[in-house]
Amino acid sequence: MEHINEQWPEYWHARFEGHGFQKLDLIRKEIWTERSIEYWYRQNMYLYVRKELVQQREQFERALGYADDLILIHRDILEAHFSLRPLLRRLPRAVREFTKRRFARLRRSL
Repeated sequence: MEHINEQWPEYWHARFEGHGFQKLDLIRKEIWTERSIEYWYRQNMYLYVRKELVQQREQFERALGYADDLILIHRDILEAHFSLRPLLRRLPRAVREFTKRRFARLRRSL
């Protein structure tokens, strides 16, 4: 599967924060091990709430105390991208692209 705009959570945090939203990590702990939900949702499901609303709900205020500097990577993501099968599947294309770039560089140097 190819996505157009894959970004780390920090990217989205900065974008939403610039518009007055606060990132709360309330959802992931509830769905982290739920196999019926695709791993990319379990990895990246955050709640963004207007900053002025955070103080109005005790659950939101408590969430501000959760560790926000943890970069959690779901094991299914690691298996999907870095186990042997996906690496071998991507190998022929990687070799073609490397060879193409290498020959282009050699032609420019001649």
